[in-house]
Amino acid sequence: MQQPILSVVMPVYNATAFLQEAVQSVLASGVEAVELLCVDDGSRDGSGAMLDAIAAAEPRVRVWHQANAGASAARNAALQHVRGKYVTFVDSDDVVSPTYLKTLVEVAERTDADCVVTGWTRFSCAEDEHPHPITQAEQVLAPPTAHDLAGLPAQMCARLYKNSILQQSGATFPPGIQYGEDTIFHYCVYPWCKAVVKLPENGYYYRAAEGSLSTQRSERVPEMLSGAEFLVRLYGEKGADGRALLAHFINHSLKRIRSMAPHSVQKAVAERIRHIMQPLQMQDVLQQELRRKDAAVLQSILRGGRGLNAAYYWKRFSRFIRGK
Repeated sequence: MQQPILSVVMPVYNATAFLQEAVQSVLASGVEAVELLCVDDGSRDGSGAMLDAIAAAEPRVRVWHQANAGASAARNAALQHVRGKYVTFVDSDDVVSPTYLKTLVEVAERTDADCVVTGWTRFSCAEDEHPHPITQAEQVLAPPTAHDLAGLPAQMCARLYKNSILQQSGATFPPGIQYGEDTIFHYCVYPWCKAVVKLPENGYYYRAAEGSLSTQRSERVPEMLSGAEFLVRLYGEKGADGRALLAHFINHSLKRIRSMAPHSVQKAVAERIRHIMQPLQMQDVLQQELRRKDAAVLQSILRGGRGLNAAYYWKRFSRFIRGK
């Protein structure tokens, strides 16, 4: 097999219903120098055997097996073996269009982008497709601001990274965190991205299937603060001033927690955010990076409050009335 230009990482868990389709969409993507790295995460439905059979017939597919540890651990395992110049992620119940991956590689080569980001299409069947575009025309952000990066979609798929940037950043999926891990991974990489391209492309097809790997669970939302702590350590170890990015990440995390987690955890959440931010002296950064009302909430927390304003209680009341 020739040296791959593109490595596609695919975590697999009990995916026999869609696995063949997902694999074939990658192999038929028009990128001949592609490798597909599949990690069977302790599947119990025959997915592992299916992957072994595919790999036996197709040298571009490489397979590893591990005890069930979650999608993040599976992706981390695959990242240790990538050989391509670029890396992207495709889930085992999703598919990509015939030209999607080729387009990503061509744009990255033409622009020397560290990251290429696209929209996606949510679907449950061929007659039920919902495109989610992120731009109407190609945009090159060079260099991207923290605000630019924070505005990118949070999901793991529908983007491509230079492998050298992943290596330089030491990006990894933090163990034990089962909510927001995609966003955390991106923020691991962002300080090293000197050029990011946004494309008007929706060729990543995300299957809206109950029980998929991205199912949200409100009780896990506060784990995003573990992600903030992880990023603080990573930036410190790598010597990166990531305070602007942290301001956006913590603001994003708090909004998720406020909208999804029960009221009973909000006091502890505020205390934890204060513990994260106080050593970083982020007061000025909050004012510079965030909208006034968002900065005010976090500044209130830094002063010892909970940051619970009238808008928060109104939203809580509205959700209660709607039975949510």
